[in-house]
Amino acid sequence: MLEEELRRSDFYPAGEKTSKTMTLDKFLPPTANVTFLRPIVGERRRGFIGLGGGVSDAYCPTEKEYRLARKCLKILADFRFPVHIITKSDLVVRDLDIQTTINKDTRAMVSFSFSTVDEEIKRVLEPRSSPVQKRLDAMVACAKEGITTGATYMPVIPYVTDSDEQIRQTLEAVKNHGGSYYLFGGMTLKGGRQVEKFYRTIDAHFPDKREQIVALYQKGWAPPPSYTRPRVAVTRYWGEQIGLAARAPRYFPPGEFSKNLEISTGLFNMAYFLWELNLHRPKSKAFATAALFVENFRRDLSVEWAKGVVPHEQSGSIIFPEIDTYLKTTTFPSWEACTSAYKRFLPKKDV
Repeated sequence: MLEEELRRSDFYPAGEKTSKTMTLDKFLPPTANVTFLRPIVGERRRGFIGLGGGVSDAYCPTEKEYRLARKCLKILADFRFPVHIITKSDLVVRDLDIQTTINKDTRAMVSFSFSTVDEEIKRVLEPRSSPVQKRLDAMVACAKEGITTGATYMPVIPYVTDSDEQIRQTLEAVKNHGGSYYLFGGMTLKGGRQVEKFYRTIDAHFPDKREQIVALYQKGWAPPPSYTRPRVAVTRYWGEQIGLAARAPRYFPPGEFSKNLEISTGLFNMAYFLWELNLHRPKSKAFATAALFVENFRRDLSVEWAKGVVPHEQSGSIIFPEIDTYLKTTTFPSWEACTSAYKRFLPKKDV
């Protein structure tokens, strides 16, 4: 199915002769009143293919027998697509041979998922996942092969795995085992069997935490900013102290306009840093909208900007100075404010 979908989208294996346009532009959301987004004939725009997800794992136990993830990786290697694998399993190292092949042509990235590095708590919350140490050892193996690796540090369980010390220990473990980044996320409770099973586990193993957790989620399926902001702040603090990036490094495909991607990545990151703290929503949205515009701009932005060809109103009055200053100095005026915004929410007595 993967190969069929790639071919339907006019992608072909390396070396296969074709005169068709190789583009993913039809998957990109349309941008109104922008005439520069037409696909360029012969351009190869290859975004990351994700293997795994928030509610699934490509390396679940049945993968040992069926080897579906390995087959997908072989196809992606043939089509020269970058891949980002998210998993809780050390089985991923079985396929390092294909990942290294992909990494030579484009980029292979493996994010190991953790809610905690406390093995005892892990056995309660994730009884069927690989032991923590096996995941960390797999991270070392990936790093030794030159695979970009880090952690999807999620979901962090309120009042169970979210203490300042637990956060520090988890990030230190990632750093000490070859990880270079983390992606932080809290826990959602959206009803149904998920919630019922979760509370049965809490009642059986952490009964003193139930009242706090119920109160935290009484108004919705996600915790309120009053809870998430300090947790994000502590995580960002320890990430900086330990030397882990709060975002996964971006892969810039060859043939793209590097300056465009530098700018769009910076704008996206500033939008993210504000969004995760639930701060300055209009500004965060403006950053994200402008980032999408720059991302999809099919000419060298630095050249067109100097000519005055770019429709400045697309960026808005908030964003224009950001792009203009970056093109002149490679620095965003709001970068420091966005990246350090978390500091105002640090619980000083804890860190």
